[in-house]
Parts: sequence; C-alpha cells; structure tokens
Amino acid sequence: MRLARWIVLEPPGGGPSDSGGAKPSENARFIKDRFSPLAFFFTFLWLFWHRLWIAGLVVLGLDIGLYVLMAGSDLELLSSAIQIGLALLIGLEGRNLVCERLRCKGWREATVIHAGNLSEAETIYFHGQSPVLEGAGNKRALKRTPPPVSPPVTLPWTAPTPPASPPSA
Repeated sequence: MRLARWIVLEPPGGGPSDSGGAKPSENARFIKDRFSPLAFFFTFLWLFWHRLWIAGLVVLGLDIGLYVLMAGSDLELLSSAIQIGLALLIGLEGRNLVCERLRCKGWREATVIHAGNLSEAETIYFHGQSPVLEGAGNKRALKRTPPPVSPPVTLPWTAPTPPASPPSA
C-alpha cells in the first residue's frame, strides 16, 4: 500500500494549538498532497470550483490568449506546449493553492500525516494512533516500530581516551 501525504488544516479559533493540547477540531480539512488529474484537464474550471477566482481568471485569460495566438499564426506547437505546461503546473500545485487560500482565511496547518487513505489519516489525527490493517492473520501495522538499537560500537578510527592522570602524592 502506498502512503500519501495529507495536510491537515484546522479552522480559525479553537483547536489543539490554541487550547494547549485539547482534542483536535472536528472541522479540520484533510488535503491530499498529490497530482490532481481534474486540475490538469479542467484547469480554470477546477480553480473556480475551489474558489480560487483570481488564479482561475488568470489561467482563463492565458488560455484564451494562447488560443488566439495558435489560430492566427504558425506558433501552434509553442502555444500547445505552453498550455500543457500551464495545465501541468495547475495539476501539480493546485492543492497547494487551496491550502494557501485557507491559510489566508486564518486556517492553520495542524500537522502532516502519511496514510494510505482519508479514513486512515483521520484515525491517526483524531486518535493519535495508526490503524491495524484488516484481514485474518495479518499482523502488519501501518506504523512500523523501528528495530531495536544495538549498543554503540567503537570504530577503529575513533580517538582513544586519554590516560588517567597519575595519582598525586
């Protein structure tokens, strides 16, 4: 199972960071930090859907300008390459724009969680523990404990300890 990175944002007011360790806010938003195919294929519509009005208008203006450039000259390949690059940029960074919009509204980043899906991320965030994978005889947990640490080994190139000072008379 591949783990994804989830950014947890809490609404303004209340929450664990304000009340000194109180329980997490139930209104927290979990945003999966990954490539968004919908943002890639429907760039300005995806931005409008997420209420990123200025970015959506800028992308719409660039798309219209590139279509006009493509229709009126021999720069079709360049125009298409720029449009694909813009769509790739929105697909890769669109979710970060959503996070930034929420931060500007006063939301704060509570934590970043690595989990396989939303329900696992919520379990880790709200209960502070990693859920055990379901299935008969499956003893593997998502959150693995590190192997025991062996005692330190003296390496041959380490400096020797200085000899004890002679007893004074």
